[in-house]
Amino acid sequence: MMGDSSPRNPAKVLPYFICDTMSDIVGLLLCGVTIYGVLSSKKIFPIFTFIATVFCSATSLLLLQDLGLNILLLDYLLNDFSFKIPSWQQNLSLFLAGLIRFVRFFLTMLQMLMTVNRLCAVLLVTRYQRIFTFRNTITAVVVFLLLSAPPLPIFIFRLGGCTAYFVPEVLGYRYASSKCVSTIDFILAIFRLTMFSIIITIDCAVCYIQYRRRNKNRNAQGKQGSQSAELQFVLMTVILAALSGLSTVLRKLVDHMDWITVGFINRQIRKEVLDLLCFWKRKQTMRLVTSMPNVAHMRVMKHHCLMPSSRRKTYANIQPCRCKVDNT
Repeated sequence: MMGDSSPRNPAKVLPYFICDTMSDIVGLLLCGVTIYGVLSSKKIFPIFTFIATVFCSATSLLLLQDLGLNILLLDYLLNDFSFKIPSWQQNLSLFLAGLIRFVRFFLTMLQMLMTVNRLCAVLLVTRYQRIFTFRNTITAVVVFLLLSAPPLPIFIFRLGGCTAYFVPEVLGYRYASSKCVSTIDFILAIFRLTMFSIIITIDCAVCYIQYRRRNKNRNAQGKQGSQSAELQFVLMTVILAALSGLSTVLRKLVDHMDWITVGFINRQIRKEVLDLLCFWKRKQTMRLVTSMPNVAHMRVMKHHCLMPSSRRKTYANIQPCRCKVDNT
């Protein structure tokens, strides 16, 4: 079991808790609005409505997982946070550790389904409606759910010694059995890398095919709306391919974004607080600086007064001495 290995420091995690919780709430609201708009629209095909709803729901699970971590942070800020005895914090940590891996598996498979959907819509136009029926789409999503589900029971029931406990001091997990967790994460990384490579390749192929078709049929097509629709399809494919690549390449950066956020917020808040508390020191310093004599000017005047009277006339811009200069 794991206990607190470092002292509590609520001031360190409070800015992150506030900003991250607000961003999670805003993200959940946006997902809810998107789902409502898709379901209420009558112009979208039922298959696209179902896939978009499932995708937004899975994204909401990611936000709920992060919101669950913020609940543990809130308990850490208000009470003594400890894992020395079984508690609801332990159970919630195990559930969230399995949930994040489940959602990553599922979103990768769902993105692969959408990519294959676009490929069939371009290459298999006549057989597209028979392949992607509403029943087949639901079956594929259910199969993806079952294939992505194993991380949940593995972490919840501690199968194979897989235990993950959230540590507020480091804003991350601590694993009692690193071998089990590293094996699951390695499988997840290889799976995501392979799937995203296939997705990017298919998206580039679809983009190229659509671009060739658009140039070939530009003179034959008289409807500007059809050309605009094809161009939008090409742009959508390029954007999805770029997002897939960025989600793979910038994975490490996204995982460390919480530390970047915490450091930036702490620096800004610390600077504002110090400026607010030390405003009287700045005024006093400015008053002292303005009241200090000009040392350089005094040295010039002293040197001028010690000059012979014949050389003193050449310095017309320096006033003649009217007082005795102290040689000390």
